[in-house]
Amino acid sequence: MKALLMLLAALAVALFAACGDDDDDDDDAGETTSPDASETAPAEPTTPAPATGECEPNTAQPAAGGDLTWDAVLPATIPAPEGWVVADAEGDAPLLAVSNPVGIVGTVELLQFDLPFEPSGGFEAMADWADGLYGGVQIDRDAPGLNISLDEPAPVSFGEFCGISYGYTITNEDGAVIERYEGRATFDAAKLYLVVALYDQAIAAEQGFQSAEALAEYEPFLTPLVESLEVPAD
Repeated sequence: MKALLMLLAALAVALFAACGDDDDDDDDAGETTSPDASETAPAEPTTPAPATGECEPNTAQPAAGGDLTWDAVLPATIPAPEGWVVADAEGDAPLLAVSNPVGIVGTVELLQFDLPFEPSGGFEAMADWADGLYGGVQIDRDAPGLNISLDEPAPVSFGEFCGISYGYTITNEDGAVIERYEGRATFDAAKLYLVVALYDQAIAAEQGFQSAEALAEYEPFLTPLVESLEVPAD
């Protein structure tokens, strides 16, 4: 639980740091190595183009009163690898339990925050937000022998809303994955919504997926899950 709170706190800092970023950046994030201590400027992702005809503008009234829960937005059939099961986890935490035939291998989290930018900012504001998150990752994970690869933000459908995909991978000098973060984000008039699947070697026993391999096998089903969500909820 302590690890979860620390992760949420770090994410919240990144969110509000992005609010003050008004630069119009057009360079690709691409792949980058962890910067030296003197080179901690955030990566500059390309602003994704709107997905025309596939989703509605994100300036609607707050979905479900601005309080989304898994049980309110999950489709009847949840996408998953063959033989796997994805279901709302027991308890109050906003988690989906992901199981293969052997047992639970990870969780997918639904997060929401007060909107840290103007809804009229659209995809450019979302790209700026991802830019702020990436900059925080580069600074926080800066260490000898680590390589950081940033996913270029791309447009996706988030239920009936437009959203973006984003994420990053951190490997050690042997090429082994020690951290993989895979996210989808959208917003309405009041809230920023995130669906997150992650593997972090340091907290794998407590949070996220238990192995990088399990997350890699599940990852192709994260976007279909997010696309199928009933957002906005009634």
